[in-house]
Amino acid sequence: MDRAQDRAAALADPVGFVDLPHLLVIDEIQRAPDLLLAIKASVDEDQRPGRYLLTGSSRLFGMAAAPDALPGRMETVELWPFSQGEIDGGPDGFVDAMFTLGPDLRHESTVPRADYATRIVRGGLPEAVSRDDPRRRGRFFDAYVQSLGLSRPTIARYLKALEEIFLVKRIPGWSRNLGTRATASPRLVFVDSGIAANEVAADARGLLRSGAPFGPLLESFVLSELARQLTWSDQLADLYHYRDQGQYEVDAVLENRQGKVVGVEVKAASTVGPDDFRGLRRLADRLGDDFVVGVVLYTGTATLPFGERLRAVPVSALWQVAAPGR
Repeated sequence: MDRAQDRAAALADPVGFVDLPHLLVIDEIQRAPDLLLAIKASVDEDQRPGRYLLTGSSRLFGMAAAPDALPGRMETVELWPFSQGEIDGGPDGFVDAMFTLGPDLRHESTVPRADYATRIVRGGLPEAVSRDDPRRRGRFFDAYVQSLGLSRPTIARYLKALEEIFLVKRIPGWSRNLGTRATASPRLVFVDSGIAANEVAADARGLLRSGAPFGPLLESFVLSELARQLTWSDQLADLYHYRDQGQYEVDAVLENRQGKVVGVEVKAASTVGPDDFRGLRRLADRLGDDFVVGVVLYTGTATLPFGERLRAVPVSALWQVAAPGR
């Protein structure tokens, strides 16, 4: 629907446009929302699955002009930037491994801190990954954000719009009547760490200097990698964050459909200590047997035990660990 002639044909005769006996793929469907009612009518008449593939650069149900959309008649698949495993050819099985192996999860890493910094500023957008020159990649990120047509001060007032065009993701607060009220405020993370790094003018070498935002960017990087994996993992789980009134925090809480929970903390340091597990211990105490494992992802090289069901694991486990049974 980026092409004017295709949009004109769709708007002139939406019913005829979607009336095909075979698969119809419509790209940038948000530019022609009037097609949705025609598709809805067609699907109601012929309920064979897989007749339409609708793609777009904004969320279908966030479209202000979408008439009635297609509730109960479609499945939505989020298409994220490349994961690190897709870039490297790695297994990307960390989510399934956490739920299946629990504290038996093991991983040894040879990835240095400098490589993590490089991955953060590169991100996973295909165009950025293809550009080895940091200056050319930076120009791409600038153009990507500038295409919003908004000034940076204005962006703060358009968070919902940013979510609908897949620039940021909201991670809701998590609670389960644990005797202490958890915050309901969502966290916002950039869908792509490369864009986030570019917006704060951080390059790979600069991230390794004292005072650089390596920690927050690594945290955003990990959260976005977990969100990617949840779109294909065998475990059907949802991603949350946790913070209670006692200021106990966990960066990522993943809960599956059986109510089993894993917790993930992110630390930019190459060493970890007992205090880094403070929030995870809180969750473990409250959840009992429903708590599978608590993992602190850090930039060191070895998996280390820190008590029952608590482990320190290298960040590279995200994309180098295979799902059990695969």
